Amino acid sequence: MTDRAKNYGNNPAFPTGQLKIGDFQGMTRRDLFAAMAMQGLLAQTPCRVLIGEIVKESVQCADALLEELSKTDKTE
Repeated sequence: MTDRAKNYGNNPAFPTGQLKIGDFQGMTRRDLFAAMAMQGLLAQTPCRVLIGEIVKESVQCADALLEELSKTDKTE
């Protein structure tokens, strides 16, 4: 993943502009995208599939989406 995509993915998924506690800003875009991908994969996958494979695929989906979105993001 490119540095631009990493930076894009580490931004808060739900920015509030409010005071934060320490460095914690909540869920990142990468977290959100991976969770959404996992939800879709789990909904269509038989129960016998190893969860580790679904986890890896979910993160790969999130990273691919972040890579593509970072190419068109004009805010950075």
